[in-house]
Amino acid sequence: MLPKTKKYPPAVENHRVRARLLTALYIAQEQYGWLSPEAIQRVSERVALSPRKIRSTASFYTMFKLEPQGKYRIQVCEGLSCYLARGAVHRREAPRWRGE
Repeated sequence: MLPKTKKYPPAVENHRVRARLLTALYIAQEQYGWLSPEAIQRVSERVALSPRKIRSTASFYTMFKLEPQGKYRIQVCEGLSCYLARGAVHRREAPRWRGE
């Protein structure tokens, strides 16, 4: 007899649904600029999952934005390799880039 496998949420359990969901989220974000409640509702209707599951999935991935974003987005790497390549200098200069 096979051991019982762990049950995952339906959005994760079926790889085809998950692939459709991630694609739909990407397209919605491209159209709206961010994943607004309206965009999440439209994705929900397309992939037949609850808005709660869709928001949960979107919040897991850093590439999806659940709030409106500015025109430019500055990210500074804080890893060791970036630090050794003068990342700390760039971080100190970030406020100047923003006009502060």
